[in-house]
This record gives sequence, C-alpha cells and structure tokens, in this order.
Amino acid sequence: MISKQICQQVLLLGTVLLGATLVWAQQAEEETTLLTITGNLIDRLDSVDENDTADSVLASYYALLPETTRAQLAELRQNMDSRSEDYQVAFRSGDTAEMNETLDDLSFYWASMRTVHAQEFTEAAIADITAAYYKLYRFLRSN
Repeated sequence: MISKQICQQVLLLGTVLLGATLVWAQQAEEETTLLTITGNLIDRLDSVDENDTADSVLASYYALLPETTRAQLAELRQNMDSRSEDYQVAFRSGDTAEMNETLDDLSFYWASMRTVHAQEFTEAAIADITAAYYKLYRFLRSN
C-alpha cells in the first residue's frame, strides 16, 4: 500500500513540474523571434530623407552592396521595368491572360528583391528601400 507521505511527495513534484512547464510555455509564446542577427546588415542611412527621389534612395543603399549583389538587383529591376511595360500594353488591350502572366512575373521579381533586401539590410533600411520601390511601382502596394 502507498503511504500518504509518498502520495503527497508525488503530488508536490507533479505540481512543481506543471508550474515549470507553464512558465516555460508562457515564455515561449512571448518570444516568437527565434534568431535576429543584425551585426553584418546595413542599417538605415541618415543621409536619406523622404524628399529624395526613389532612384537616389536606391542608389545610396545599393552602393553599399557587393558588386555581385548590385548586379543581381539591377537585373531584377530591369526585368521589373520591362514587365511593367508589358503589363501596361496588356492592360490597354484588355488581354487578361497576359496581364495575369505579367503580374506573376512581377510578383516573382519583387519577392526575389525582397529576399536580397532581407539578407543585406536591417528592417529600418528595408522600410526606406520599400518606400522607394512603392514610388516607382504603384502596383507593389497591393501585394
């Protein structure tokens, strides 16, 4: 037969374990960010302000990137420019199939650019860069 003292000890141990588990679970819910590394990321530039043109903002940030990354972003932007023109032609002609295909391409290019931005810049810098792209490509605001 189990003694009363052993039952109390098991109950106490269970209560302590349950309490520790609840504290751990609560802390896990509060901390949703698993990893943030900003040591090597380019931060917001003080020289950039809201009156600057979109192109000058982008040039200021992109000048700080390695050449290969700049070339990758330049190619993506060139593709965006080209497909934006294609979209305008498709829109004017009422070609919905071409419009949808073009929007898919534009979404892909923008997602690729955002991925590069996330790898190279802090959130504050990304906000400046994104605002510049919103000035250049109004359709990005709806994505």
